[in-house]
Amino acid sequence: MLDLVSNFSYKDDRSYIHSSTMGAFVGEVILPALGLQAVNTRMDAQFHHLATRNGVMRCQEAPSDMRSSLAIAAEFRLTSGTKNFYIYFIEDEKPVSNRTKTQYDIQDLELLSPFSGSCHININNELSFFENIIEANKRLHQCTLNDKKIKVINLYMKKIPLGLMVQKKGMYRLNIRHIGSRSHNDGLATINEFSFEGLNFPTFQMCFLMPGATL
Repeated sequence: MLDLVSNFSYKDDRSYIHSSTMGAFVGEVILPALGLQAVNTRMDAQFHHLATRNGVMRCQEAPSDMRSSLAIAAEFRLTSGTKNFYIYFIEDEKPVSNRTKTQYDIQDLELLSPFSGSCHININNELSFFENIIEANKRLHQCTLNDKKIKVINLYMKKIPLGLMVQKKGMYRLNIRHIGSRSHNDGLATINEFSFEGLNFPTFQMCFLMPGATL
């Protein structure tokens, strides 16, 4: 078991730790700490509640029986070949004391159908990969519902190919395809599939919740 202490910041005007912050921490800090090669690793993530405090990322080789603990804000599974690692973000009493300004680089965003569309995004590290993809998806949701103030909260991510795009740094066309939606916790949950046009790059999925939203 390996515990890595977090020192996360809030983004912009948010009062919780953004999923892109945690995803980037997994890719940039946890992967090398576990001795994994990013190009061969896929990540699944599940976010149980909005994290408002720092804590530890607990890494282990078997699933934990503490998954139901209220202290666990998020969990991740890393798959590399036949190896699996399970990571749990456990909040403690350490407050979040820093705030950062996000520099999105998203161009030519186009809504093609409800919750679906395309854009160009710039990728130069793990953080920009997560930030720009999640923000582009959020903007398509807001355009679909014609509501720029609606919250779009990350519920889970599947088969994220860590590190592959970072090695190809640059501007790429991202396609976002809506594959399903349903009512969830007095809101609307959507599942979208993501791909990069013209690249031999594996697709991946993300699910988001919009509290209070309906179709």
